[in-house]
Amino acid sequence: MDQEQIFSIKPSTKLITFKAIKNIGLFILFTIVLLILRNLISKVFAMPNIFGPIATIAFIITIFIVIKDYIKISTTYYTLYEKSFVVQTGFFTVKRENLENYRIVDISSSQSFLYRMLGIGTVTLHTIDRSDPTLILDGIDNYIEIEKKFKEYSAKKRPTVIEAYTGDAGDIDHAPGISD
Repeated sequence: MDQEQIFSIKPSTKLITFKAIKNIGLFILFTIVLLILRNLISKVFAMPNIFGPIATIAFIITIFIVIKDYIKISTTYYTLYEKSFVVQTGFFTVKRENLENYRIVDISSSQSFLYRMLGIGTVTLHTIDRSDPTLILDGIDNYIEIEKKFKEYSAKKRPTVIEAYTGDAGDIDHAPGISD
C-alpha cells in the first residue's frame, strides 16, 4: 500500500551559492597569506619561488570542493510520507535512507545570521534510529513550515508505552505486572 506524500523538498540553491562563496573566500584568504609569506621569506632567504605552484594547487582543490558541494546539495532530496521520512542522496550511487516517523523524538530548527540573510534555515531531527540518531536538513527554504509538518506527522503514529511494550494495543491483559 502506497503512502501519501506530504512534501518533497531539496536544499535551497542559496546554500550552493553560500558554500561556493565561502570556499572561494577561503582560497583568496589563503592566497593573501601566501603572498605575505613569500614577501617575508624572500627578504630573508634566497630560495626559488614555490608559492605560485602552491596557490595553483590550492585553487584546483577549491574548485573540486565547490563542484563536490554542488553535486551533493543538488542531488539531495527529502520526502515526508504519512508514516516515513526518506532521504535520498547521490549522483553515481543513489542512497535512500528510510526513517519511520514514530522514531522521531525531537525536532528543532535554527537559523544562523548568514542563513537569515539568505532566508534559509536548518531543521534537526533527533531520532531513536541507530543508524542516524541525528538528521540535519541544512539550507531549507520555509524551514519553520517544514518543522511544523515533521511535528505533526511524527506525533501521529507514535506508539503508546503499552503498545511498544506488548506489541499491540489490544493485548494489555498479558503484560507483566498487570493482574486481574
